[in-house]
Amino acid sequence: PIIALSILFVAVENLLLTELKPWRILLVFMFGLIHGMGFASSLNEIGLPRNKFATSILSFNVGVELGQITIITAVFLLLVIPFGKNLNYRKWIVMPLSATIGLIALYWTVQRVFF
Repeated sequence: PIIALSILFVAVENLLLTELKPWRILLVFMFGLIHGMGFASSLNEIGLPRNKFATSILSFNVGVELGQITIITAVFLLLVIPFGKNLNYRKWIVMPLSATIGLIALYWTVQRVFF
């Protein structure tokens, strides 16, 4: 539930704060560590052979990072460049996406805690 809670926290923060705070970088770093440990733990539970564990984690991490870079690039090209300077960008893009992501994270949190 910690990973889902961290996603929920950032989504709520996006909804409540109108500008990014300087401590956001530290927060992203800390949540990145939490998410990384969660993924490593999941890979460990799969039962990877000890002699291929480092290679498996490295390969998994490279795949995750490439996926994230692809999604971030697509969002940047499709939403930020054309609409980022628009005064309604926060109202029509940031708020609905943050609310949607926050609701999904809340669902995951409840599911992991109670079921």
